[in-house]
Amino acid sequence: MRQTFITTMPDHVGAFLQASRAMAQLGLNITRVSYNRAIDVHTLFIEAEGEEDALARAVERLEEIGYLRGQPEAAVLLVAFRLRDGITALGYPFPVSSPSNQQFPVLPNGTVAKLQELGYEFEIDHPVDNGHTCIRLVTSWATPERAMEAFLRDLAAC
Repeated sequence: MRQTFITTMPDHVGAFLQASRAMAQLGLNITRVSYNRAIDVHTLFIEAEGEEDALARAVERLEEIGYLRGQPEAAVLLVAFRLRDGITALGYPFPVSSPSNQQFPVLPNGTVAKLQELGYEFEIDHPVDNGHTCIRLVTSWATPERAMEAFLRDLAAC
């Protein structure tokens, strides 16, 4: 299982080393670390893979060492990243990794049509080939987690 943690890196020497050791102690593999200056130079995105229970314990551990704090903008990104992780778990690819509230999965054309029939609204970004389309999904502060979960359930059923 994969999860993206939206963190605020403490401003002291060795802060990232401390976080990476905490993840390693839980048996997690950090697969990507990035930040986006447009969001905040102190906001660090840590993507990790591992067992579900270890990922849950990582949240507690990152809170203990001062990496996770309540941030409204982080909630928007968290929904977007959970959406991305859920779509990835269903086997759909992403042509680009987006560290923002916009996600671009590639879906079969039939799946795109079925989601539209179900009433989902999204932008058709571009056709990938004769059978697949890249769509643009956007989350905001007003996107409830239950809407993201419903979308993932409906996508899985397509």
